[in-house]
Amino acid sequence: MLRVKFQSTCPDCSNTTYYNWIHHNCGGDLFLDNNAKLICESCSREDYIYKWKFNHGNRDNEYHRAGFEYGKHLGFLSCLSILGRLPNAPENFILEVIKVLMEHQNNFSQIS
Repeated sequence: MLRVKFQSTCPDCSNTTYYNWIHHNCGGDLFLDNNAKLICESCSREDYIYKWKFNHGNRDNEYHRAGFEYGKHLGFLSCLSILGRLPNAPENFILEVIKVLMEHQNNFSQIS
């Protein structure tokens, strides 16, 4: 299983700065695997990336926080946007994650 440290721009704002994301419950670093799951290094919480909610909180922080929330259609679109901007992932990794997301697209609520 291939995984990369989850670094991306914030999906909630237009800031182009890349952030290291941490789990809001425990402060653990987040990693993305090629099965489209975010994994907390500290508490081992994991689920599909579209089921996480991203909160940029204090925009001056190097670390941004992410927590769990059931997937929504806008979350799915945010995931696709984030993947296109991952600085540390090989191209085939991104394509594998997109394939998994596409397989799950009917699991999203249409309510944002």
